[in-house]
Amino acid sequence: MVATGFPNGQLKMNQAFHLRAAFFGWFCLLFAMALSGYALDQWEGEAMAMAARWLQHGIMFGASTIAFTRFLSFNRRKPLENLVQALRKINPDSLESAAEKRERGAFKPLRFSVLWFSSLIGLAACALGIEMRLAALALADGIWFLMALDWLLAQYRFRISRAKEKVKEALDDQRSARRPGTAHPVILFQRAPVWSKGMVFLGALAVSGVSYQRLIDEESHVLHAELRTCLKSLLPEDKLRGSIDREDKSCPQDLFNRFDFRAEGLGEERKVWAREKAGIDPLNDGQAGNQAWSLSARGYFRLLN
Repeated sequence: MVATGFPNGQLKMNQAFHLRAAFFGWFCLLFAMALSGYALDQWEGEAMAMAARWLQHGIMFGASTIAFTRFLSFNRRKPLENLVQALRKINPDSLESAAEKRERGAFKPLRFSVLWFSSLIGLAACALGIEMRLAALALADGIWFLMALDWLLAQYRFRISRAKEKVKEALDDQRSARRPGTAHPVILFQRAPVWSKGMVFLGALAVSGVSYQRLIDEESHVLHAELRTCLKSLLPEDKLRGSIDREDKSCPQDLFNRFDFRAEGLGEERKVWAREKAGIDPLNDGQAGNQAWSLSARGYFRLLN
């Protein structure tokens, strides 16, 4: 009992603390990853942001693959089933009557399948153009984080239960020469504490809110990407200085209808910028005509007020 840390079927205090700390740690990490995806949307067009996006979804896909593989490997749980059968032969009343049913219900194939497929969709969406990528990532990431929270709660539940250790302990007691006079039934699957369910519920609301906000901001991010592409196409043309009013494949007429474009300087001093036209608020900050984006020859893309 001392080795397993389950005297009288209860977790030792230090072991319970470590399990709670691990739960809080993973919970905070998942929420930080959800926020980081939202933050990366703000840096559309930056090479480092694109690399970070690929890295994040590569990690998500790798973690999902490991979780799904482990589920397929240990789904049958033969060692635990053999221990349960041996314990029942010695003492049929040593296991909770509903334990087997709850234990089977704890392993949900759908949980791991959705976790893996959503991570795969998110990874593939990183290669799409911005018009399709933002919505695809918002939905795929939202589903992945919801399933990851569900998986985290399930893992916490399994770690509290420690079914294999409990069955081993009960089996050793039954086989011992000093068999206990009265043995409490072993509960293979323990319910998660209310506070952990509450945290997962709040976390699910939070990541759903992040995904919803990403969808709302999609139009603004697409506009920023189009504006950046347009300014990049205008930057090398030194002959274009002063007010610019033209249309090409990199600068659709819709942008010229909403922004005033100007260019100035030559060489390293060259700069192009686009300002909202008076009475128009395409950047949706609530004040028409007040914002402008500039791109310098050194590659600095900045918001000007």
